[in-house]
Amino acid sequence: MFRETWRETLRPRRAIPLGLVGLALLSAEWVATRAWIAVAADLVLLVLFVLLSPPLWRALCGPSGSALGWIGLTFVAALVVGLVLAIPPLVAGSFTYVGDPNAAFLLVALFVVGGWGLGRDVELERGVVRAEARADDLARVAEQSQLLALRAQLDPHFLFNTLGAIAEWCRDDPEVAERAT
Repeated sequence: MFRETWRETLRPRRAIPLGLVGLALLSAEWVATRAWIAVAADLVLLVLFVLLSPPLWRALCGPSGSALGWIGLTFVAALVVGLVLAIPPLVAGSFTYVGDPNAAFLLVALFVVGGWGLGRDVELERGVVRAEARADDLARVAEQSQLLALRAQLDPHFLFNTLGAIAEWCRDDPEVAERAT
């Protein structure tokens, strides 16, 4: 499930918007702090979000949306955000723009909601693909059924017409009737 979700997340229709959001996040961090360590922390957060959040949503919450799965996803999000945001102060001795303690809850919420959005998009797309395949199969079966029904209607007519022609030949030309049978 993880590989499939990663493959689907990296399709251009999802990767381009993710890249634009990531670029905006990294630009805002650079403008606010001018610290490479802060930009690196944001990049790590973005990569971990793409790698973990959508597949974890599909694995833990999925279409059923169990409360325990949501709690697990929120816990993982808090753990990831907390660990990544703890690194810059330890290494550089300064907080990052995104790493402001007031932003931590927002980042956890974005991690969870973003995972829900991307994971649900992948699930819905899979459902559409399955529905299209099922519709194609049903259309093929319907066509075969129509052909069989037409054949069932035509077979008695062919038999009746053939027997009628042979009977007529028996009256008019017995040699032709003999060859036909």
